[in-house]
Amino acid sequence: MKTRWSISFIGFFIGENIMKQGRNLEQIASVVIDNERNKRDLIWDTRKLNMSEGGLAVQDIGGFALTDLAHTQIAQRVGIPQKYYDRMRSDAPHLLTNNVNHWFHEKPETRLIRTLRGSCRAVLSNRYRVLDSYDLMNAILPKIHSAGCELSSVEITDRKL
Repeated sequence: MKTRWSISFIGFFIGENIMKQGRNLEQIASVVIDNERNKRDLIWDTRKLNMSEGGLAVQDIGGFALTDLAHTQIAQRVGIPQKYYDRMRSDAPHLLTNNVNHWFHEKPETRLIRTLRGSCRAVLSNRYRVLDSYDLMNAILPKIHSAGCELSSVEITDRKL
């Protein structure tokens, strides 16, 4: 007899009478495979990065739109309080780009730039341990299957699988 589990990775639920949320495994697999094919990770010196109102330009590579998560990570890294960063982002984008570019060049460091389909999805430490959804699913799905469990609901977001 199979145990029926519903895993959303935002919450963890066990039981038969659970309202399903998210996608089925085939839909998630399709998204994860597509993301694996369209991702690109770069290790880059911040002196070779240039923020503009349109996103983030990486010298010798090209430009990327910034996700909200990437904006949050940039604000934290350069030491701009999030509320003020967001205010500059909406009301004074030129001031924001000047501030960020100043700190990128004044306090240079090597960062991991994670991209997906033309967007910069994360700006992290170059020591960040990359664990992609593709690798995670390849590691856990055989174990879930061999335990006799069934995934009935899964979701993927910018931050979580």
